[in-house]
Amino acid sequence: MTIDQPLTPERGDGHPIARPRPAQRVETRDPATQNAEDWNLSERFSRARTIGAPRNDSHTHEAFAPMSIQTTNTRRYSPLDDVLISADHALRTLFGRPQTTERTNPAAPLPETELREDQRKHVARLMRINHTGEVCAQALYQGQALTAKLPETRQRMERSAEEENDHLAWCETRLEELGDRKSLLNPLWYAGAFAMGAATGLAGDKWSLGFVVETEHQVESHLNTHLEQIPTHDEKSRAILEQMKVDEIKHAQIAKSAGGADLPSPIRFAMKLTSRIMTRTVYWV
Repeated sequence: MTIDQPLTPERGDGHPIARPRPAQRVETRDPATQNAEDWNLSERFSRARTIGAPRNDSHTHEAFAPMSIQTTNTRRYSPLDDVLISADHALRTLFGRPQTTERTNPAAPLPETELREDQRKHVARLMRINHTGEVCAQALYQGQALTAKLPETRQRMERSAEEENDHLAWCETRLEELGDRKSLLNPLWYAGAFAMGAATGLAGDKWSLGFVVETEHQVESHLNTHLEQIPTHDEKSRAILEQMKVDEIKHAQIAKSAGGADLPSPIRFAMKLTSRIMTRTVYWV
């Protein structure tokens, strides 16, 4: 079987004659028109990249990543907005997962330890007290931020409340690890602490900040007592309380440097009495 091949003209020596290639057509455009078309193409591509789900293409991600734009929220919230925001914080604190900061749980990298049943129950009840204390701290800061006079004071309260959210999440996680529950009376404690925070805010920023200073001092003393009772080999519980103690000291210093006033002795005594009632109740309920 033979295959037909196309005939190619040959020269006298038997080599094929090279055919000249047709001239390639070159299209010229006006530079202004070309630049406009290029810009339109780039604009369409940019819009396609920024609308919809982001892409992770390693070849184009860095070259065509959309520019980040920093904006400043200058909206002035109405009193109704403040009430709704406070209600949202309350629901997150009591029944959901509060918004935490970028910090990690100090107990996360530590190993779990074996505890006797009586030790486990006691440590879990202490962590329940600490969890309820953080619930009250959230309510206190939110109440103060709601009625604070100066924007600077409000911002300090909100940042401290965010860090207290870390404590709240850490204590809740440790409670779950120990197989225990949160206090059933947390909504009651939240309402009482919120009312006290709002009242001190109405009294003036210096008294509101002074209330924070005294509260943090009492919490620091309370944490020292718990650290004395928690077994030394329970590294996870101790790591959480140690970091909480560092934060409480810092919060007290911030409030004091911002102009917090020393509270009268009767108020400090009433605060200690309220704290004692709360801790003894939450240990069981």
